[in-house]
Amino acid sequence: MLNIKRYFFCDEVSRGNFGKVNFIGYFPNSQIINVNNIPYVLTTNLVLEGIFIAHILGGLEIQAHVLQANQSVFASTITLTESIPKGTSFILSFPIMVNVINYGSIDVKIRALDFELYSFNFTIENGLSPNYFVGKLLPTFGSIQPLKGNNFSIDNLLESATTDLLIIDGYLDPDFLIKTLSKSKHKPSIRILTYHKLSSKYKNRMSEIIQINASTVVKFSDNYHDRFCLINNTELYIFGHSLKDLNKNKTSFYLKVINQLEAEKVVADFESIWRNLPL
Repeated sequence: MLNIKRYFFCDEVSRGNFGKVNFIGYFPNSQIINVNNIPYVLTTNLVLEGIFIAHILGGLEIQAHVLQANQSVFASTITLTESIPKGTSFILSFPIMVNVINYGSIDVKIRALDFELYSFNFTIENGLSPNYFVGKLLPTFGSIQPLKGNNFSIDNLLESATTDLLIIDGYLDPDFLIKTLSKSKHKPSIRILTYHKLSSKYKNRMSEIIQINASTVVKFSDNYHDRFCLINNTELYIFGHSLKDLNKNKTSFYLKVINQLEAEKVVADFESIWRNLPL
């Protein structure tokens, strides 16, 4: 029915230009999955690449079943709605969300028409991996259009910061920061870089900020025009608006920097400025 040439995990699969396929957050050693604590909500995509070795009729369902300790814990289904000729190449992406309760291993079985076609085994080990996240994967690009309605929430994005949060935003006032921190159940280490003109406002409100999260440091610089947000030292976002003005009355766009070298350059530039600024 189908011949799988390779399989791997990645954060996102999207259509590229000129017939290309974009794999974002591709994890090269897919046999080992590192998670930093147990239990852990593993959210990723299992990608199968291969060729159909038989003619496929429309309506065929291909399923990926995830098992832990021989118990089914998750199933994802792709339905092929159209007829597909024999010899056609394919790339199938199965969204996976599994609550990993023990280190050890998980099994993934690929099934169709009640037959098991393939079986893969993955080892779960303790360790840090930025390719896997707790909960929903963070978006890579989108528009924020308040008048048309959207599902984007800057509060939810900042809430995903569990260890570190860095914000470069010249218009990020203390009112927004206090409101946002009050909603978060996490206490990450926070660094804020904003414009000098807000220094007096922060001076008056800093005790409130520290009371909510004592690991918050605010410094002032006029070096940046763009707005950046770095989450857990791995997810770097660029915003067209100040974070405090998102979801208001104008359309804006956000973009995640997925090239590691580009992200590291932005962070290195920030660090060189930050270390020379007074508290």
